[in-house]
Formats: sequence, C-alpha cells, structure tokens
Amino acid sequence: MERIIEDKHFLGIYREKAKSILEAHFRPDVLIPKLRLLYAQIEADLKHDPFPPRRVTVPSDTGYDDILRSMEAFIRDRYKLARAQLDAPGNRPQPQNLKPDSEQENPHPGPPSADAPTDLRVVKVTASSVELSWVDHADHEMAVVVQRCSGETATDFVNAIGQPGQNITTATDHNIQAGHTYRYRVYAVFPSPTGPRGTGVSNVITVRVPGI
Repeated sequence: MERIIEDKHFLGIYREKAKSILEAHFRPDVLIPKLRLLYAQIEADLKHDPFPPRRVTVPSDTGYDDILRSMEAFIRDRYKLARAQLDAPGNRPQPQNLKPDSEQENPHPGPPSADAPTDLRVVKVTASSVELSWVDHADHEMAVVVQRCSGETATDFVNAIGQPGQNITTATDHNIQAGHTYRYRVYAVFPSPTGPRGTGVSNVITVRVPGI
C-alpha cells in the first residue's frame, strides 16, 4: 500500500480501478434492486417470524419496511461518500505513531492463582538446550510463556519462550550458553478485553548448563 500511495502512477491506476468497481457493483441503482428482490423472497415468511421485527443493533426499528428503507439510505450514503473520496481525495493525512497500551505490549504473570502451572522440572539438559515440563491447570488458555533469568540467585525474569495453544506442558530452550546457570518459571495466558492476562507463575527451578 505504501508503494501505491507514494507512486502517483500506481495511485492513479488504483483509483481508476476503484472507481470502476464502485460503479459496476455498488451504485444504488445496482444494489437497491438486488436488496428489494432478496426481501421479496422472504417477505411472506417474515410475517410468521416469532421474533420482533427489528435489528438488535437498532432498537428504534418499527418493522421490516423500516429496516429496508434504512438499508437503502445506508447504500446511498455510502456510495455518495465513496464517490466523493475518489473524486476529491484531498491531501494524505500524516501518519501518526501510536503508542500501544502498556497492558497489551507483552503478556506478564498475574497474581498467584489456582490455574497456574505447577511441578515445573527439568527433563533433559545439555550444553545446547534445556528441556522443561510442567503440569497444566488452565482451561481454554491462548498460550503458555516460559520465563528465564540468568544467574544462581537472579530474580529478573523475562519472557523467553512463548507457545500458542492449549494444554501445553513442555518447552525446550535452545537459546542458552554452555557453562551458565539459568532459572525458569512458567505461566499460562488468557485473552481479555485489555490484552493478554497471565496466570500466576509456577515454581522456580535452577538449571546449571554443562560446559562443552
């Protein structure tokens, strides 16, 4: 899209194509007859529909004829707006950098919870990888995150491995250095209206990676 917008030649081709699609498929005199034809096919059945003749999103509807008029007005207004935007698009708005909500930047652990993973342990450790397993207690989670910090007594855990899905109970860390010591913990992640929500964390384990 950026290439099209920045190149006047491409932008001209794009706008002409958009105009042809608009005129061929979205003109009111094209769409409204189709809408009325579809309505005619179900009009008799709608008279026996036990549900109120209104849209859930528009409680002010007074009946199906009112709904039809509203949809026709919407088609006319949208066509008029699209036509005006294509004929006189004006100057391109300057892009703005939006700072993401801090709650949505990265998942993070929540307070202690019953659905937090437990019994985190090492399955296998070599000079190039650490294989972990744990017991999953979450239902309908969206992912699991393994956190790690470096050092025998370190507590500055950061997200190291993220795995989308449910009922995940294993992970392997390949991003390690031989001879180093790491600490691990894990938590599950759920979706929420404000972004990913983490469960409490599992127990912490310390892993000493053998040297080469």
